[in-house]
Amino acid sequence: MNIEKEVLDYLSEYLSNSVLSSEIDLLQLDPKQLSLTKDLQLDSLDLVEAIMHFENLLHITVNEEDEDEIETIQQFIDYLTLRQVTNRLDREE
Repeated sequence: MNIEKEVLDYLSEYLSNSVLSSEIDLLQLDPKQLSLTKDLQLDSLDLVEAIMHFENLLHITVNEEDEDEIETIQQFIDYLTLRQVTNRLDREE
């Protein structure tokens, strides 16, 4: 599974349903550097929904302490990738 593609697709879908849809096109910008809260204007509920979506999709758990550290799309992608790898390694032991 391509986590980067999944995250960008999810956020594109979110943007298409928001008032920002005409202002931000993830394909036209470097989406990885965009802030989830400042640029995309996700509020805390939106972030929780995104995290829950990817926890279910990837069969991982996101630590609550880590949620506050995720600011950009790239950080979100990197974190999900790390959790997926860590989860896979834990299952192999």
